[in-house]
Amino acid sequence: MGVARKDKVRNENIRDRLGIEKKLTDKIKESRLKWFGHVYRRDESYVGKRVMKMTEGKRKRGRPKRRWSDCNKEDLVSVGAEARDAAERNSWRRIVRTGNPVVMGDRQPVEEEFDNEVLVI
Repeated sequence: MGVARKDKVRNENIRDRLGIEKKLTDKIKESRLKWFGHVYRRDESYVGKRVMKMTEGKRKRGRPKRRWSDCNKEDLVSVGAEARDAAERNSWRRIVRTGNPVVMGDRQPVEEEFDNEVLVI
C-alpha cells in the first residue's frame, strides 16, 4: 500500500483502495456474535454459559458500565436476530456475517510479482 501517517490519508480512502466496505467496528461486532453463538450452543455445565446467566449484585450509582450482555443485546438487535437463532450453527454464521475485512481464516490466495516471479500468498 505504501502509505505513511505523515501522508495524512483518511481511513475511508485506504479502505476504498483495499476494497474493504465495512468498518472495524462491524468486524468486532461479528466476532462478539460468533463468540456468543459458541457459548450459547455449549452444554449447561460449561462455565462460560453459567457466567452468562449470573445476575447477582447491584450496579453502582451513575452511568452503568457496559457489560458483555449489553453488547450482545445491541448486536442482536442490529443484525435482526434473537438469541435462540444461535442454536443452528450454519444459519447463525450467515446472520452474523457483517464485517468483511480479511482475517487469517478468510484469506483468499493473492498473487504478487516479486523479481519476475509470481508468488501465491
